Amino acid sequence: MTSEQQTNSTAQLFQEEPAQSPAGNDDSVTETESGSGSAENETSTESESRQEISLDGAAVVIDAETTAGELREAEVVSDQQVFTYRSPDGIEALADDDVVAEHVEEGGQIHTQPLADTEVFGTS
Repeated sequence: MTSEQQTNSTAQLFQEEPAQSPAGNDDSVTETESGSGSAENETSTESESRQEISLDGAAVVIDAETTAGELREAEVVSDQQVFTYRSPDGIEALADDDVVAEHVEEGGQIHTQPLADTEVFGTS
């Protein structure tokens, strides 16, 4: 067999291989299959970087890097209200540049409180 015949034979082998493998019965992974597996891993990573919290009793899903200001915009909360959460030290307020996930755990609760001119929380 000449080197040209060998090259042609090898090229035919690679071109025919995906067509020869029966669907669902082949344990090997083709390039297209590994590409989709990569997308699944990205989706898995995305879902791991998201968490669900409760905002005034309603479930909200946030990204791990979502700031209180971004949450305020996404949930259409007035800038005359402040987000509060319970920490081991008591009730604390989130500033707009605070990353929510750094202060509130998965499933944690955030409440909105009105601001007053002279005190942190006003009356409704």
